[in-house]
Amino acid sequence: MKYKYNRISAKFWTDEKVLKWSNQTRLLAIYLLTCPHKTTEGLFRLPKQYICADLGWSLKELEKPFQELLKDGFIKYDEKVSVILLTKALKYQSPDNPNQEKAAIKKLEELPDTVLLNDFILQAKEYNQRFYQRLVKHFGEPQTPAPTLTLSPTPENNPCPDTAEENTAYSESSPAYKAALYLREKILSNNPRARVPNKDPADHNMQKWCQEMDRLHRLGPVGAVAAENKGYSWQEIKEIINWCQEDDFWKSNILSAATLRKQITKLENRMQQEKKGSRQKLSILKELYGDASQKEGPL
Repeated sequence: MKYKYNRISAKFWTDEKVLKWSNQTRLLAIYLLTCPHKTTEGLFRLPKQYICADLGWSLKELEKPFQELLKDGFIKYDEKVSVILLTKALKYQSPDNPNQEKAAIKKLEELPDTVLLNDFILQAKEYNQRFYQRLVKHFGEPQTPAPTLTLSPTPENNPCPDTAEENTAYSESSPAYKAALYLREKILSNNPRARVPNKDPADHNMQKWCQEMDRLHRLGPVGAVAAENKGYSWQEIKEIINWCQEDDFWKSNILSAATLRKQITKLENRMQQEKKGSRQKLSILKELYGDASQKEGPL
């Protein structure tokens, strides 16, 4: 369940581990205890891109304090499904009654499958026996604790140079976010019921749209690499978005950033053909107007 407030013990600031942490690690810890994404009693989905967007960090800046919290057992993280566990959250914030327990279990059911649910149930066994019994009845007996899960490779040791720049969050001021938002608004202007991501840089799907826009700008169409120099300028991307969202056929088919990038070559060719046809028609009209003027002569 999601709380309107979060309890943080005053002992946090005098804890032996906390005193050894860097200021960035302390900030990250406080963020994890109070962030708007925090649900249930310390087990919730939190992609690292959300953290970076909220704190204004890159993934590279996040790595060191995140690893320090993992090392000290403050958190566990399931990289595969982006689920985080605050290992002592239930000690300070636990369901107080059956209704809260029911709400907490409902939120747990909404999470992707994660090995950290096992750890969460073991945490309940230590801090809240009544809640633990209800969790066991619903999810089954817990097994041995899951190992601490770590971060994936950082941009420094990522072997793929074309994707190294993608390991970052896209803020509201980034060109990729602005382009994604522009496409979103154009789609909604055609169909207010269209499925689009939330107008929020922390939204997981919006981050995916931003990533596709960034790839379109840096790399170009699907399959292109940076060395080929097939990327589009932001102005070109805007022009293609405008054209496809005004075309009767394409506005019903380009409904995401991924589809825009996948079809970008076709869209550009069709747009250029249309422009060429318009110029030819204009040239013909000018010629016809010139001939008619010559035949009529001066008044």
